[in-house]
Amino acid sequence: MEQREVNKVVATISSETGKKFRQVRKDDKVEDVYSKPVELASCRYAVVENAKEFSHVPWCSVLEHSKGKFVSGVVGGAAYPEILVKNGRGRFLRKQ
Repeated sequence: MEQREVNKVVATISSETGKKFRQVRKDDKVEDVYSKPVELASCRYAVVENAKEFSHVPWCSVLEHSKGKFVSGVVGGAAYPEILVKNGRGRFLRKQ
């Protein structure tokens, strides 16, 4: 169920922006602009994007302070239990 919902959201964002989706996995580095949160039935994601593509990462409250700004981080854990986010004001660790 969740994967179908994610696929639908990805298709909608891709259609609206003309950008390709890039799946992120454990230990992937993310260096893009945080654009918006996406609410799913089971969880919340943050959409990060650059000029050509977008990804979704686990949403955390510290990201909301960086809306529209460049963020850099490393996705951790088998099911994203943590993400390290670095922006102009420092580093933040989110644990699930």
